[in-house]
Amino acid sequence: MKKKIKEILFIALLFLIPTITIVLNAPLTIDDEIWNFQNVMKLSRGLTIYEDCNIIVTPLFFYIGEIFLKIFGNHLLAFRLYNVGIFTLLFIMIFIIFRSLKMDTNKSFLSTCFLYVVITPFIECGANYNVLVTCLFLIGMYLFLRKRDMRGYSIFQGIILYLILFTKQNVGLYYGIAIIICESVFRKEKVIQHLACQMFIAMALSIINIIVLYIDGSLEGFINYAFLGMKSFINYNISISHMVRIVLLFEWTLAITSYVLYILLRKKKLLKEDDSFGIIFTFAIFLNLTVFPIVNLYHTCFAILLNMMMLMVLIDNLHVINLKTVPIGVLVGAYVFINLYGIFCGIKSIENIKIVDRNSPYFYTNMTKEMYNKMNEVIAYIQEKEEEGIDVILLSQDAALYMIPLEKNHKALDLAFAGNLGKEGEKTLLDRIIKMENVEILLNRTPYWQEIEEVRLYIIENLIREDNVNEYYVYRTKGN
Repeated sequence: MKKKIKEILFIALLFLIPTITIVLNAPLTIDDEIWNFQNVMKLSRGLTIYEDCNIIVTPLFFYIGEIFLKIFGNHLLAFRLYNVGIFTLLFIMIFIIFRSLKMDTNKSFLSTCFLYVVITPFIECGANYNVLVTCLFLIGMYLFLRKRDMRGYSIFQGIILYLILFTKQNVGLYYGIAIIICESVFRKEKVIQHLACQMFIAMALSIINIIVLYIDGSLEGFINYAFLGMKSFINYNISISHMVRIVLLFEWTLAITSYVLYILLRKKKLLKEDDSFGIIFTFAIFLNLTVFPIVNLYHTCFAILLNMMMLMVLIDNLHVINLKTVPIGVLVGAYVFINLYGIFCGIKSIENIKIVDRNSPYFYTNMTKEMYNKMNEVIAYIQEKEEEGIDVILLSQDAALYMIPLEKNHKALDLAFAGNLGKEGEKTLLDRIIKMENVEILLNRTPYWQEIEEVRLYIIENLIREDNVNEYYVYRTKGN
């Protein structure tokens, strides 16, 4: 046992080093990282989840993020440490699962290095609930795979089900179905008792969380954004473009290949009489579903993670590459290779501006000179208008860049994306804009793909355009 723990800690340290290098050198971009950071910052500053933030998933990711900011400070660096922790946990779980499938230590390390290379570009994307929920999914699967006869297993499994459900609601549903199937098919006795215990634990913890949301005054917003708004989010964001078809074709080709190979090997009795692959097979099917509704390379990579792992273990079982032991030189070479991307990120960031002001929420963050200058120009404009008694709202994907350092909160207007506003949220947003007085609205010159078309059209046709600030048009409402 001690040997296994030492092995896991050593692996954790090995993957921690390149992950820190990549994360700390990643330039700031307008994407999920800054949007999630803005919501976590709001919570850290005492604002209320689902009331001041239009978060469309269940809240656990943001609660943990708030803890990181409370401990390490209200800046992006602390949020990036959260990202380091999540990805390090992901690679630890990948390694542990490889080892649990009887792959030797060296091959497990090499296989994890390969997946590290595949996932590396997405580490730069920042801390994300999709990665955290994937980690929890793998932990829960491992518990069933190797620990289902352990005393207290069902309690732990119930806790994992709750954690997944309250990290991302649709994945919680998929995971729950996977657990029910696996318990029913692969457990030999006391199936009902184990399932009942797990569901009771998950339900009890969920009720406690719901009570907390009710006390906070967030329950109505929680139901609206995380559940009632799901149909709107899917309708606005699902697309079947040419790129999406290619991504889906890749995903399902890899998935089906792993499934077919598994079935053929079982029929030819080339695999040991073990239910491990059948369990992974079951969980993989439901993890595949997490690619929807926004189908892109990011979501696909994590949706097919178990398929990639299963394929690698199956190939190892076929002894296509007949290596009893992996040479130490290959292992060192693989580790050096996964560190190269971090070095490359550092070289790329040399020409960027590194913010060294400890009071800035972007402390120790590097950004392009163009973004830095744009940020300062727009912030100066907003502050000037504030002195004149005019509130400035950005209906733009960039809003978080300025509102975070200004410590301003426009609630859902800070991330007014199509499908992110709950049930009938688009109509509510338009009604709110119609009633605004003494407000300036900054609008992108070029529409963002998640921008609400009806709102943009109303602003252009009914408000008065009076200025430009950097790359935004300025419109004013009545009463200015």
